[in-house]
Amino acid sequence: MNPARRVIHAKAAWIDGEELARDIAVVIESGVITDLIRTSDHLDSPTESCDLLLPGFINAHCHLEYSWLKGRMPRGDNHSFPQWLEAINSLKVDGGGEDYFPAMDRALEEMIIGGTTCVVNSYVDAESMEKLRVTPLRAVALEEVLHLRGDAESALSGALGRSDEDTAEGLLARGLNPHAPYTVNGPMRAALRAVLAQRPNLLTAWHLAETAGEVEMFESGTGELMEFFQRNHIPLPFDQAPRAHPADFMNHEGLWDRCDAVFHWNHPGPEGSSHFAAPRAVVHCPGTHAFFDRPPFPMKEILADGANVCLGTDSLASSDSLSMLEMIRLTGESFPFLTGGELVNMVTRNPARSRLIASSGAKLGTISVGAEADLVLFSHPTEVFDEPTLRQALLARVSQVSSVFVAGDHIL
Repeated sequence: MNPARRVIHAKAAWIDGEELARDIAVVIESGVITDLIRTSDHLDSPTESCDLLLPGFINAHCHLEYSWLKGRMPRGDNHSFPQWLEAINSLKVDGGGEDYFPAMDRALEEMIIGGTTCVVNSYVDAESMEKLRVTPLRAVALEEVLHLRGDAESALSGALGRSDEDTAEGLLARGLNPHAPYTVNGPMRAALRAVLAQRPNLLTAWHLAETAGEVEMFESGTGELMEFFQRNHIPLPFDQAPRAHPADFMNHEGLWDRCDAVFHWNHPGPEGSSHFAAPRAVVHCPGTHAFFDRPPFPMKEILADGANVCLGTDSLASSDSLSMLEMIRLTGESFPFLTGGELVNMVTRNPARSRLIASSGAKLGTISVGAEADLVLFSHPTEVFDEPTLRQALLARVSQVSSVFVAGDHIL
């Protein structure tokens, strides 16, 4: 057998985001899937075999640089989100010390063991992105622009200069994450509008409507997030409360149409979520939802609006795990109406259809001819033969990732 050619035989595989095929061989050449053979009869001995084969998982939202904060942050309904913000701001003064980069190494290992082959990473510290450049994972880099003080134009121009850097060296794409409407002031919003008008292909994503306190701050100028700003003498993002949902505020500010993805979106606006049909996306972070013991995520309503729902881990400052397999399990346990195929698509096809990934031109999130050979191999003790058994296999703790491939290369 040609050493550049691999054949993976799977008892079951999720094909093209819509079909569970049984007894199938996937042929890989030069990092790309070149054939799907519907029976393994008369094949050369496969290079790999597995019980279940899935496309590589895409972590649609992460902050790798906060990995050193694992176990150090307040959590649960006994602590408010503003208390969490105060804690992280206090801890960040001293940084992660000697554990800063080792913590990222451990986090990346956990991602790979959990089936991740691609990550959308928001960052402030450019050095944290260097970790992703040298790992086998594919990555989209979104530089955070948190700006309530100082010269907005100079802060934005620095981020834009970095977004213009060549993406060939280890990154799929680069863009901006202005974090949230409450962390960007009027001059920065004006600078963003000007830049977005000049750059129609610039990727942008926002943390939006994550908490009820955020919504209350914009709708009435009251609530715990407003009190956090006042207590800590932080400049407000507006002169007067806009009396509008944060999404409506962004629309009024001319930023809504260029929002490619929202992270969290736990409290959708009055217009619903149809704005986030593909190629846009809503990224739900079930680990963070559990960390803060939040009310149920409005999954059914968001899906009914036609939104392109993806999953992410967020950071280890607000989640116990960076395993995408664990995110699938948390989501499946919380929403029993989701099928096995829907759960798989939320970490594969759906994020791959978003502009955050699709703009790169890479064909990810699918097992089909011509797709990149990013794959997750599973061991599972019982037969997977339809979507109910696929769902059972994903949620069963006895199921384990046995191998992970990126571009046909064995990374686990």
